[in-house]
Amino acid sequence: MDFEVLSEKYRIVSVSIPGEDAGISVYYSGRQDLILIKAGIKDAETTADLIIGYLDLSNKERSEARELAEVGDEIDKWVTDIFRLLDNVTRIRKHLSKARQSK
Repeated sequence: MDFEVLSEKYRIVSVSIPGEDAGISVYYSGRQDLILIKAGIKDAETTADLIIGYLDLSNKERSEARELAEVGDEIDKWVTDIFRLLDNVTRIRKHLSKARQSK
């Protein structure tokens, strides 16, 4: 699998996944604690910018961003799905961080 690191801070990588259709897909790999973006490099960078921007927001700002995306059109539905994925990733990472600190 070919990959390119797009954000070390948030562990975001662009990957080439054999057998996947064209388009943009965002996955979370819990085993490696990586956010994987499957897309062409330009789309992957734009998607990474969206993800980084969202993860840099405060909890209140994230809630407001989700609300705005939820009232939008089909493109905003895709963004809402990514925001939900990122909220789950944030919860998982907080849990992992607490588990590491307690060792």
